Amino acid sequence: MPRVIYSLIFDLRTLSGSTRQLVAPLNDAGQSPHCRAVPPKQRVIDLRVGDFVRHGQNVYEIAAVRAYREAQWPDGATRMAEGYEVRAAG
Repeated sequence: MPRVIYSLIFDLRTLSGSTRQLVAPLNDAGQSPHCRAVPPKQRVIDLRVGDFVRHGQNVYEIAAVRAYREAQWPDGATRMAEGYEVRAAG
């Protein structure tokens, strides 16, 4: 069954050491209109703990990341156009 991730939630570490959360909806290319990956990462879907994300004028270190909204669909079923489809490894 294909898995679709519609949005991610990030715990972001500020320069002062406090944390804040950001929910980032994803498109089918794994990008978000609300934030951008900081190179060397190119896509928001590829960000992990320790990577950096740009939101507005600020850059934050990612303290935690997890799927916020996701679904699994039977093979061949129609799904919403939004979201990033996770392809099975192998």
